[in-house]
Amino acid sequence: MDTRETDEAGTRSKRADKELRRTGELVSIVDQIEHAKRVEAIQTARALAIAGLPKRRTHARDLSRTLRVGADMWLRVTYTAQEGHDLPFGEDRFVLAGIQHLALKHNSPTVLFDRVGSLLQTFGLSEDGRTVALMRQRFARLAGLSVRLAFGSSEAELKEHVHVEQVFLIQRYALPSRRDLQIEQAGQLTFHRAYTYGVVLSGDFWNHLLKTRNRLVVPLNLLKLYIDKPTGWDYLCFLVARCGAAKTSSRVPHEALVSLFRDTDQQDDRHVIRRLQRYHREIMHATGGRLNADLVEDGAFPSSGGRPKKRWALIVRPSRSLFALPQDLIEI
Repeated sequence: MDTRETDEAGTRSKRADKELRRTGELVSIVDQIEHAKRVEAIQTARALAIAGLPKRRTHARDLSRTLRVGADMWLRVTYTAQEGHDLPFGEDRFVLAGIQHLALKHNSPTVLFDRVGSLLQTFGLSEDGRTVALMRQRFARLAGLSVRLAFGSSEAELKEHVHVEQVFLIQRYALPSRRDLQIEQAGQLTFHRAYTYGVVLSGDFWNHLLKTRNRLVVPLNLLKLYIDKPTGWDYLCFLVARCGAAKTSSRVPHEALVSLFRDTDQQDDRHVIRRLQRYHREIMHATGGRLNADLVEDGAFPSSGGRPKKRWALIVRPSRSLFALPQDLIEI
């Protein structure tokens, strides 16, 4: 076997090991749900969770997403970066989700870090200097972000700007320096000093979060699987939101799916759908079939010759709660 074949075999082996670990994690989540164990959950703003941030770094100042969130409710979310800031993207999602959850958990817009890296610990991430440096960049992007939420009973009504909320997410924050990390690693960081780190949510955003109807609740162990997979994270949040709100059967058409979950405008529809199919299978397995949704073929696009491209649709129906115990039941 030559070097190239050896490398390819090694890559396949690593991929198989990773898939095996993921399968084990998925099964453990099913076991928690089916045996009525307490399922730890993350609470976030529903609108932000289902209208995902950019998947990759972008130099654009604005990003808008339009979604149908009910039989007679449409939502347009517009993210805007302040001058001198980039839009948050990719793994910035877990920081945004984490600070919202901690604020709601402690019923305060001020989230204090009881030790360096506690936010990273929540998601099972390492607390080395490089990771904390990246988190500092993520907070800088989030602090420069404003969000505009427009609601309407139809797409046409969205354009009339009848019901609009404009909010900044973060008022201020303080993170540990590299020197602070070195001191903590040496065991010299005092209890009092550790509590100088934290983040304060803006008043408008905190008031938005306080309304239960504005929240989305998602199992933490599921979100952990998709920290480095923003499309999987967004699809999971979207499924939980749509299935939880469903009173009757509804259809999310091909165009809406591709618009919401493609990485770039140039990405081929088939690539988007194949990725969603994989995530859909994982999430359905992980939740033990409690989310009642199917990703199905929905005819084909008109073709002037050659093999026509398939259309797809997501069929969503009323579903069972992901939270088995009474104290875990939260309307989403």
